[in-house]
Order: sequence, then C-alpha cells, then structure tokens
Amino acid sequence: IIQNSAIWEAMHKALNGVPFEVVTAGSLGDCRKTFLSIRLTGEQSSFVRGDEFKDYLTFINSFDGSSQVRLYGSNTRVVCQNTLNLSLSDKGFIDLKIKHTSGAAVAFDRMAETVQSYLQTKEHAYSDLKALSERAMSAETAENVLAGFVFEKEAGKGRAANQGAKML
Repeated sequence: IIQNSAIWEAMHKALNGVPFEVVTAGSLGDCRKTFLSIRLTGEQSSFVRGDEFKDYLTFINSFDGSSQVRLYGSNTRVVCQNTLNLSLSDKGFIDLKIKHTSGAAVAFDRMAETVQSYLQTKEHAYSDLKALSERAMSAETAENVLAGFVFEKEAGKGRAANQGAKML
C-alpha cells in the first residue's frame, strides 16, 4: 500500500519549485481513502479579464486497496465525498493512476511529466481564452463559440445554438 508520505514527496518533486498551496486535505469512508487538493499560485494563477479561474490538482489514495492513487486536474475543490465525485466527473485532461504494486515508485516518475504537461496545456488554454476575450464578435458568433465549448460536435446547429443563446 502506497503511503501518503510517498505521494507528498512525489508531488513536491513533480512541482519542482512551482508555488502552490494546499487548500484541502482529509479522509473519507472511515479513513479508508484520503484526498489532497492543491492550487497553483504565483504566475500559475489564471486570470482572464479580471476573473480568476481556480484549477486544482487533486491526489487520492486508499489504504484498503479499493482504488488506485490518482492525480488529476479539476475545477472543484474536494472537501467531502460529494465534491470528490463532482471533481472526478469534471476532471480535465490529466488523470494519472498508479496501482498499489511494488512498481509504484517507477510510476511516480511519470507524475513529473504529467504535471509539466498539465502546466503547459493550462498555459495554452488560458492564453487562448484571453485572446478570445479580447476579440470583438457578433452575438451570433459568440453563441456559436459558446455552443462549441458546450456541445463541441454540434456547434452552430439546433440544440447547441439554442443552449448557447440561453447562456448569453
């Protein structure tokens, strides 16, 4: 069984000087599962036109072997089982899973690559959002762009366009 201290050490190594703050930590299910949510701070904070986007890296571990160690990105800060479930449903583009096996130490080496990939992708995504926020566009174009985020395959058509118009 992987200990929380091993996850903590691997996390520090993976973040390698990137400033962060622990925003929540706790246990669930009679202490069978633990979680840790961190938020990147400093230059890693994401602002678009004055609005702050709060992205969290969440680590999950189980002491009964019921689940793998997981590292994933989400916009939800975990504080209980409900927010854990919500954060898992909105997890972003990274979801590293490490089995409780003797080879887990090797898998922890992938954590640094995963975090660096997350940071680069996050930087590009927010750069694109900032560029989009500075671009003048008609209401119809804004609806289509929004529909593309919500209903990617149906952008500009029927239900997607109607939902985009309602959101604006």
